Amino acid sequence: MSEAKGHEEETTWRYSFKNTMTEEKKKSCCLIINIDETEKKIDGTRVVKKIRTGAGREVEKLKSTFTSDRYDTHVMEMEMEEKKKDVSVHVKDYIENVTKGNDDEGKKLAGNLKTSDVFICFLLAFGGPGFFYDRKGNKISLSAIITQFKSCPDLLEKPKLFIIQTCDLNLRPVGKHLFRDEDQDISEPHCWPQDADILIYESNISGEYDWNPGLRKNKQGKRTSFPSLQCGTFIKTFCKAFKASENNTEFGDVIMRTNLMLQKFVENRHFWDLQDETWSSAPKLPIVTDQLCKELRFPNYK
Repeated sequence: MSEAKGHEEETTWRYSFKNTMTEEKKKSCCLIINIDETEKKIDGTRVVKKIRTGAGREVEKLKSTFTSDRYDTHVMEMEMEEKKKDVSVHVKDYIENVTKGNDDEGKKLAGNLKTSDVFICFLLAFGGPGFFYDRKGNKISLSAIITQFKSCPDLLEKPKLFIIQTCDLNLRPVGKHLFRDEDQDISEPHCWPQDADILIYESNISGEYDWNPGLRKNKQGKRTSFPSLQCGTFIKTFCKAFKASENNTEFGDVIMRTNLMLQKFVENRHFWDLQDETWSSAPKLPIVTDQLCKELRFPNYK
């Protein structure tokens, strides 16, 4: 009986996620890429700036969820002089600093990546299925970013989780009699990397459903003057599901619980629809692409 049990334990394929709280080594490295604004061309000539109003709240929520002695969390927010730099180049520079330890922060992150069991990357931006917009309004494939981390030497054979939150750049309020689901803004079909040890969880539930620009009425029936600076529904729900997970919860269960809660939001229009108008497109459930070759379990949040 003991031999059979031992054989079963040997053949259970799991990632070794360290649970010892007293270990000096960090267990997981978490990177948040926050692109809180972009440019949009109107009529082919005019350029307007679009801002993800509640992006700061999303970063705060993620930092509070993934900042503990189990996680090393870092936020990539480009400085003013770097905002014109292509995001792909910015990510490339980040990885080079991490792997080569070119500065103090790079040396710190290099140690974290080498000793971490799991790499988690959150990307918050305007975009759609398979792509996002940089600050200049350029459309960039998510695969271009994911591939760079996939090739990082310190992350080889380690599970790499990419949690994507993109907001529809063209989402707008319209008259209810004009409601229709617009075609997704996709220039070409996107293909995710088919490599092992990668999981992509992508949400296109726009933050505008929560950050609407003064179009909801308050309790007195008057229109509000300012957008509600809330955390977007997807990030808020994902963090809630993650915090509620029990010890050794499989990551797929966290995704399932998140989608079950989001299903109620998507199917009940009163959660996201407007009073006198509606949105040009309705929210849809996030999708997941799982290429992890082993089972991934996390210690409980508490």
